[in-house]
Amino acid sequence: MRRLPSVLILCVFAAIVAFVAVSQSTSQPPTNESAIDFTGKYVTLYTNSSESGTGDFLKEVRIRQVAGKTVLTGIGVDSGHPEDWTAGTEIVVPWRQVVSMYLMTEKQFNEKIRERSLAF
Repeated sequence: MRRLPSVLILCVFAAIVAFVAVSQSTSQPPTNESAIDFTGKYVTLYTNSSESGTGDFLKEVRIRQVAGKTVLTGIGVDSGHPEDWTAGTEIVVPWRQVVSMYLMTEKQFNEKIRERSLAF
Protein backbone atom coordinates (compact mmCIF):
# COMPACT_ATOMS: atom_id res chain seq x y z
CA MET A 1 0.00 0.00 0.00
CA ARG A 2 2.89 2.39 0.61
CA ARG A 3 3.94 2.14 -3.04
CA LEU A 4 0.54 3.26 -4.35
CA PRO A 5 1.09 7.03 -3.73
CA SER A 6 4.54 6.85 -5.34
CA VAL A 7 3.17 5.07 -8.39
CA LEU A 8 0.33 7.58 -8.71
CA ILE A 9 2.72 10.53 -8.46
CA LEU A 10 4.97 8.96 -11.09
CA CYS A 11 2.01 8.36 -13.43
CA VAL A 12 0.75 11.95 -13.04
CA PHE A 13 4.25 13.30 -13.70
CA ALA A 14 4.62 11.14 -16.82
CA ALA A 15 1.21 12.30 -18.10
CA ILE A 16 2.18 15.97 -17.62
CA VAL A 17 5.50 15.48 -19.43
CA ALA A 18 3.74 13.72 -22.32
CA PHE A 19 1.10 16.47 -22.58
CA VAL A 20 3.72 19.24 -22.66
CA ALA A 21 5.79 17.40 -25.28
CA VAL A 22 2.79 16.85 -27.56
CA SER A 23 1.45 20.40 -27.22
CA GLN A 24 4.85 21.91 -28.05
CA SER A 25 5.42 19.68 -31.06
CA THR A 26 2.14 20.68 -32.72
CA SER A 27 3.00 24.40 -32.83
CA GLN A 28 6.60 24.15 -33.98
CA PRO A 29 7.75 25.06 -37.48
CA PRO A 30 9.53 22.63 -39.75
CA THR A 31 12.80 21.62 -38.09
CA ASN A 32 14.52 21.51 -41.45
CA GLU A 33 14.58 24.96 -43.08
CA SER A 34 14.73 23.29 -46.48
CA ALA A 35 11.20 22.01 -45.85
CA ILE A 36 10.05 25.50 -46.90
CA ASP A 37 12.35 27.12 -49.45
CA PHE A 38 11.98 30.90 -49.14
CA THR A 39 14.95 31.61 -51.42
CA GLY A 40 14.04 34.34 -53.91
CA LYS A 41 10.37 34.15 -52.93
CA TYR A 42 7.86 36.81 -52.01
CA VAL A 43 5.55 35.65 -49.26
CA THR A 44 2.01 36.72 -48.50
CA LEU A 45 1.53 35.83 -44.87
CA TYR A 46 -1.78 35.57 -43.01
CA THR A 47 -1.95 35.32 -39.23
CA ASN A 48 -4.71 34.67 -36.75
CA SER A 49 -4.61 38.42 -36.02
CA SER A 50 -4.75 39.58 -39.67
CA GLU A 51 -7.59 41.86 -40.60
CA SER A 52 -10.09 40.31 -42.98
CA GLY A 53 -8.60 40.05 -46.45
CA THR A 54 -5.23 41.56 -45.56
CA GLY A 55 -1.87 39.98 -45.06
CA ASP A 56 1.77 40.88 -44.75
CA PHE A 57 3.91 40.95 -47.90
CA LEU A 58 7.53 39.95 -47.26
CA LYS A 59 10.73 39.03 -49.05
CA GLU A 60 14.00 37.57 -47.73
CA VAL A 61 11.98 35.45 -45.28
CA ARG A 62 13.73 33.27 -42.74
CA ILE A 63 12.75 31.12 -39.78
CA ARG A 64 14.61 32.21 -36.64
CA GLN A 65 14.70 31.80 -32.90
CA VAL A 66 14.21 35.02 -30.91
CA ALA A 67 14.12 34.90 -27.11
CA GLY A 68 13.33 31.19 -27.25
CA LYS A 69 10.40 31.69 -29.64
CA THR A 70 10.22 30.66 -33.29
CA VAL A 71 9.48 33.57 -35.61
CA LEU A 72 9.41 34.38 -39.31
CA THR A 73 11.38 37.47 -40.25
CA GLY A 74 11.42 39.31 -43.55
CA ILE A 75 11.51 42.66 -45.28
CA GLY A 76 8.18 44.31 -46.06
CA VAL A 77 7.36 44.59 -49.77
CA ASP A 78 5.48 47.51 -51.34
CA SER A 79 1.93 46.35 -51.95
CA GLY A 80 1.01 49.41 -53.99
CA HIS A 81 -1.60 50.40 -51.44
CA PRO A 82 -1.32 54.06 -50.35
CA GLU A 83 -1.68 53.16 -46.66
CA ASP A 84 1.04 50.48 -46.77
CA TRP A 85 3.76 51.78 -44.47
CA THR A 86 5.61 48.47 -43.98
CA ALA A 87 7.59 48.49 -47.26
CA GLY A 88 11.29 48.24 -46.51
CA THR A 89 10.82 47.56 -42.80
CA GLU A 90 11.82 44.37 -41.02
CA ILE A 91 8.74 42.40 -40.03
CA VAL A 92 8.79 39.73 -37.32
CA VAL A 93 5.83 37.37 -36.99
CA PRO A 94 5.51 34.69 -34.29
CA TRP A 95 5.26 31.26 -35.93
CA ARG A 96 2.32 30.33 -33.68
CA GLN A 97 0.22 33.09 -35.28
CA VAL A 98 0.75 31.92 -38.88
CA VAL A 99 -2.48 30.64 -40.42
CA SER A 100 -1.39 30.43 -44.06
CA MET A 101 1.17 31.76 -46.48
CA TYR A 102 1.59 31.99 -50.22
CA LEU A 103 5.03 31.81 -51.82
CA MET A 104 5.61 33.27 -55.26
CA THR A 105 8.31 34.72 -57.44
CA GLU A 106 8.82 38.49 -57.66
CA LYS A 107 7.28 38.41 -61.15
CA GLN A 108 4.17 36.58 -59.89
CA PHE A 109 3.87 39.00 -56.96
CA ASN A 110 4.07 42.05 -59.23
CA GLU A 111 1.42 40.55 -61.55
CA LYS A 112 -0.92 39.97 -58.59
CA ILE A 113 -0.37 43.53 -57.34
CA ARG A 114 -1.07 44.89 -60.82
CA GLU A 115 -4.29 42.83 -61.07
CA ARG A 116 -5.32 44.05 -57.63
CA SER A 117 -4.70 47.72 -58.48
CA LEU A 118 -6.81 47.38 -61.65
CA ALA A 119 -9.67 46.00 -59.57
CA PHE A 120 -9.83 49.16 -57.43
